[in-house]
Amino acid sequence: MNEGKARQLAHMLALCRELDADVRCSPTDGRIIVQAWEDGNDPGKAELARSIQKTLLQRSAQYPNIVCYCFDEFSTLIYAV
Repeated sequence: MNEGKARQLAHMLALCRELDADVRCSPTDGRIIVQAWEDGNDPGKAELARSIQKTLLQRSAQYPNIVCYCFDEFSTLIYAV
């Protein structure tokens, strides 16, 4: 991965770590997995998960080499292309 892509991914990783979610990063593969856990006893968790994804989608749009893919409202994959 070139330096520009690595820098963009590092910026996204820093943002992800600020959020209330489980973040797993594989810099050598150029990807980040972000999961906000569903809690049936706390309906606010779904709203929090949507808020996290909205933040990630908005921020990733600022980087030309970053793609943000939402599997569902709780799981997001961010990767460098």
